[in-house]
Amino acid sequence: MQKKMADYLRCLIIQRDLLSEFYEYHALMMEEEGAVIVGLLVGLNVIDANLCVKGEDLDSQVGVIDFSMYLKNEEDIGNKERNVQIAAILDQKNYVEELNRQLNSTVSSLHSRVDSLEKSNTKLIEEVL
Repeated sequence: MQKKMADYLRCLIIQRDLLSEFYEYHALMMEEEGAVIVGLLVGLNVIDANLCVKGEDLDSQVGVIDFSMYLKNEEDIGNKERNVQIAAILDQKNYVEELNRQLNSTVSSLHSRVDSLEKSNTKLIEEVL
């Protein structure tokens, strides 16, 4: 849901010295192909999956998701305008997701700053008393 699997695996592959404890030298994670697979996993960020796991929703059948606009057939090969529109929509989606990631990191840094300021404030209050 967070679309961070490729990021997590990239962090693992970067630290090969730690991986050598858990993987043999010929394992996929230890080889150069591991970096290629991590690069391919970035493509999964395009796929959105929303799962509702509350109550009665699990007992009913989920509606069909129409992926036809993402599939190419012979009629769409010549339709460049539609392909350009889809590319623009995907670019906008990627931009919004990146902006969301940046805002989430800003929020988390501000939360940590607020926590540190609250701690220093309580220390100062204790010192005054």
